[in-house]
Amino acid sequence: MRRVALAASSPPLLTDQQGLGKWFDRGFVVYTEKAKCEVLGLEPIELAREGVVSAAIAKRLAEQALERSDAGASVGVTGFAGPAGQRDEAGLVYLAVTTRNGYLCQRECHFGDVGRDRTRALAARAALEMLDDALSAYNPGDAA
Repeated sequence: MRRVALAASSPPLLTDQQGLGKWFDRGFVVYTEKAKCEVLGLEPIELAREGVVSAAIAKRLAEQALERSDAGASVGVTGFAGPAGQRDEAGLVYLAVTTRNGYLCQRECHFGDVGRDRTRALAARAALEMLDDALSAYNPGDAA
């Protein structure tokens, strides 16, 4: 695995992490439902059915980022980073990591109402842990 792709509504999620520049292929900033459909090919019906913030959509974001990149692994992230609506849980984040050899890992995180920046930092840490696991599965014995 040489490169990583990212599909998220928060662009600096991984690129703000020191040393990742050499591993980063590209990122897809898809904040709105329209962007998710236009840029990554998701269907409005699946967003309505699953909910934009859901495990299923995180998985689709990861799959579509991988399909549209030269990366060996991709991360899909969706969640509520900051103050949420009445029915939305602040700090709820869904992550998915997938690789070209079929590895898939998903995680549901409940960080709580810790603020947008802290939620993003915690999501980035979780994504990096998941990528490390993916690297181990992709190249057994080669993981750092």
